[in-house]
Amino acid sequence: MSGAAAHPDQLNSYHGAPLGSAQFKTSAADFIVDEQFTPSLNGGEHLYLQIEKRDQNSLWVAQRLAERAGIEPHAVGLCGLKDRIAITRQWYSLHLPGRELPLAALADADYTILASGRGAGKLRRGDHSGNQFTIVLRRVSAACSDVDARLTAFAQGGFANYFGAQRFGRNANNLVEVERLVAAGKLVGDRGRQRSRARRGSGPVKPIGNNGLLLSAARSWLFNQVLHARLAERDRPLSRDDDGPLWGRGRSGAAAALADREASWLAPWQSWCHALEHGGLSQQRRPLLAYPQALSWQWLDETTLQLSFGLAAGQYATAMLRELVELQQPQLTQSDATVVL
Repeated sequence: MSGAAAHPDQLNSYHGAPLGSAQFKTSAADFIVDEQFTPSLNGGEHLYLQIEKRDQNSLWVAQRLAERAGIEPHAVGLCGLKDRIAITRQWYSLHLPGRELPLAALADADYTILASGRGAGKLRRGDHSGNQFTIVLRRVSAACSDVDARLTAFAQGGFANYFGAQRFGRNANNLVEVERLVAAGKLVGDRGRQRSRARRGSGPVKPIGNNGLLLSAARSWLFNQVLHARLAERDRPLSRDDDGPLWGRGRSGAAAALADREASWLAPWQSWCHALEHGGLSQQRRPLLAYPQALSWQWLDETTLQLSFGLAAGQYATAMLRELVELQQPQLTQSDATVVL
């Protein structure tokens, strides 16, 4: 990949090194996610479904819903992608103008339909306000008192708002693919490619698939690089208002001095920045710190910890947990792996 950079597992921490280790996601029931979203069920062309899934990824469920409804996959919307090794509850939308389908026709043994209704618009990424987590960590090796103190620090001072490693695919393979496409001049984004073809008069273009998702992975990685560098500036402690770049076209929203420092940190990644600027994405900012909402915990026994908290959309539970303990997760097989962007 372009330039020297920290591996996803070597990014600087806000609170210090992990206190010990713990087993993570030993079963789906150890990681429960409830999407925080209240749809406007006022009638319309879209059928909204609240789905509970277990050991399945969100895009696979979307594909199954499209097949059962007899519609194209792009006609299915969702607010966000959820972990596979988990029990998750989230909303989907199916574009069914003028059609009514019995819920039994959409049912599947691998998920459960919890609620339904009709709405006016397709659900899109980020439409939800956040997610509520219930997580169990097993065989925690750290002292209970140290863990309690670190969790109190999270509740009061937040944690480093990194994009989680799952954003970059298994073994960070999405970043490798980004570098390959950037080197070939082909990471221009789905919308960027279609606009380019339209200007040349080449007519309609077949959807490019993952290019848009790879652009998202690239800008997430660049944000992580800036946060990593910012945490190394011990003479400039972070505050709640500090933010970093989600790279794209347009002027940086940072003050001049900070924009200069960010540009220097991203200098090894100029080819990636250039691709993002021409990929249909606009410059945005993201907070450097995330704050868990209503964080509570209890020790089920001396080495088993149950956590409950909420996070805003786009924030990662694993970004907080990495500053608590080193997570030891059962090895996934290739069929278990999922690219979560």
